[in-house]
Amino acid sequence: PPSAETVMGHAEAMSLAENVPPGCHGLTFLPYLGGERTPNWPHSTGALLGITPQNMNCMAGGSSGVMYRAAMEGVSYLMADALNQMRESCGDGFDPQSIFLVGGGSKNRLWRQMLADVLGLELSFPIESESAALGAAFQAGAAASGMKVDEYVSKQSVDVNDVVVRPTDDEETLKLYRDGFERYMQNSRKLFAS
Repeated sequence: PPSAETVMGHAEAMSLAENVPPGCHGLTFLPYLGGERTPNWPHSTGALLGITPQNMNCMAGGSSGVMYRAAMEGVSYLMADALNQMRESCGDGFDPQSIFLVGGGSKNRLWRQMLADVLGLELSFPIESESAALGAAFQAGAAASGMKVDEYVSKQSVDVNDVVVRPTDDEETLKLYRDGFERYMQNSRKLFAS
């Protein structure tokens, strides 16, 4: 087993990741550790692509920080891909302006901003952060009441905290994320699309 000196905690890894620029110097993480459902690639696997001596240089932010940030970016890009697929599937009727972010990751300040920047959407946070099943409950309520889901959801109330995270205005940061997302999409399709 690793000794206490070799195990890095979340706070230390996040601190290192904050010092790595968006795009991770070309490092791309494909987060398909258990296959993927959106897109439907059940046999896909996780991958860390673009490893170079430059982006793994421990003297330039540490490889742990680069990998940690690449993992967060990969999950963010996966969510952006899924959101884009929803927009394409639903047509003009689906154009969210904000998203409720829930779960443990919603408490991570770096990931909150990263996700807002990648999605280009405002993020709000329910007071009860562990409310991932809320969407399913709303769908079940709509089905039970015979209402359309969007109509049912619009009549519900969710208590949110005062924090709202908006996408940055910094064009350089946004460009780095767009480039990273494009690299993510190209790599994903090359490896797993049939």
